Amino acid sequence: NVRFYDDLVREKTVLINFFLIQCSEGRCPLAMANLRQVQNMLGSRMGKDVFFLSITLQPLLNTPQALNKYAEIFKPKPGWDLLTGKPEDVETLRRTLGFADADPELDNDLQNHTSLARYGNDKLERWGMVSLRSSPNNIASTFKWLTV
Repeated sequence: NVRFYDDLVREKTVLINFFLIQCSEGRCPLAMANLRQVQNMLGSRMGKDVFFLSITLQPLLNTPQALNKYAEIFKPKPGWDLLTGKPEDVETLRRTLGFADADPELDNDLQNHTSLARYGNDKLERWGMVSLRSSPNNIASTFKWLTV
């Protein structure tokens, strides 16, 4: 159990994305594969001054055991956590972080999720978004201006 802000974000440089294990559109496998490449590009920074937080959109279906099995595909290194939680907490995070559609009908369709990630440095109060479908080089470059 972790507290999202206090344990995972406070005074850290993070990349936060939401995903589906059962992504039928193919966006999530591409996004996760790109993050795996970015993780390799960041090398020793991963888990020390850069952290990835990938949060499931289906917390009731994607249990910690299911996330562990899914992690075997992408082999995340220390510093990249696949997270789940109470459905209401995941929903609050999704909306608060700007991953909601203004159209309620579109927003309720989980297959309509984005391939965007919010990245930033809490201590510096610098935040942005990047498409996880862009090149791994582009994604990795977002961390250049987030050093303390």
